[in-house]
Amino acid sequence: MADSPWPLIEAAIKLTCGEERAVIEAETSPVHGLERIMGGRLQQWFVTSTSLTCPHTPRCIWTDIVYCFEGRYVVLQFKELASLSLGALRQRLRGKEAPDA
Repeated sequence: MADSPWPLIEAAIKLTCGEERAVIEAETSPVHGLERIMGGRLQQWFVTSTSLTCPHTPRCIWTDIVYCFEGRYVVLQFKELASLSLGALRQRLRGKEAPDA
């Protein structure tokens, strides 16, 4: 049985979104269309997290998408969904810097 991806998902969220983030849930999601472009080796999770330092009651909650491609975990933050191109996402998944816009 494969090791759980939870620690790697949590580490990716903390690295991208801040150390104060705590993952509440990571739900596996089918990858529609992208797996064909990336060669079928792509995994996707919808990740819900909160901030341990949030002063609000209840605490603020974020939902982001975490992809895993060939062992590389990439976080697509909700605020990026409307502005990130498919080409830029492919480059991030492959570990390449996106070209200047």
